[in-house]
Amino acid sequence: MKLSRISSIAVILVLSVILISCGRQKETTQNGKTESKQTTFSFTDLAPKDVSEAVQGDWVIKQEMSDAEKLNPTVTNDASASGIYIYIFEALLDVSRETYDLVPVIAKSLPVVSDDHLTYTFELREDVKFSDGKPLTGEDVIFTIKTIKNPFTDAQALRNYFADLKSVELVDGNKYKVKFTMSKPYFRAIYSLGGVYITPKHILDKDNMNDKFTFEMLAEAQQDMDPKSIRNFRNMQIF
Repeated sequence: MKLSRISSIAVILVLSVILISCGRQKETTQNGKTESKQTTFSFTDLAPKDVSEAVQGDWVIKQEMSDAEKLNPTVTNDASASGIYIYIFEALLDVSRETYDLVPVIAKSLPVVSDDHLTYTFELREDVKFSDGKPLTGEDVIFTIKTIKNPFTDAQALRNYFADLKSVELVDGNKYKVKFTMSKPYFRAIYSLGGVYITPKHILDKDNMNDKFTFEMLAEAQQDMDPKSIRNFRNMQIF
């Protein structure tokens, strides 16, 4: 044990010497002698010097550790992907970085919540468009939620947060007003419902395949594939 501790201390000392050496630059003085000068680095050195022409919505350049797995927020929980798609898609609500309060984004305001906390009604802004100019409507919201709840979609990372969501529907046929109905109250429902990134139905479901599924059908399919039906789990294998 003592030998191991001594070895660890020795390694730390060697690394310290190397790091100190790397942080010094040698300079030649007038008398021909060399002196070491400690240098420092700050991330502010990388900041652009002239930002006078920068505008809101200008370029954003980020360094990622790896390539993004996918850029569809519904079917990926990849860290690199999330660092990119947050600049591509929007949610109904977001959390303010200053106050940490919920603030509307696609929604006009915070939802109207029923007294029993089973229904959440959102009114959507009518000026929100996807990058191709198509308007974002309640149909896109319904499509996104149906895709998440579909057990044949690779959306396990999100599906658990919507397990108690019973349905999503337009209010009186108004495509800019949607109502979420829960089967039972969930204390984080407003964050789950308001925080999901909305994807374009007209691009991802051109043949309206999702329209063939009702929320009742999706709930039944989910029950049929419930993991409780697995009888035994042992040695990292499912039987």
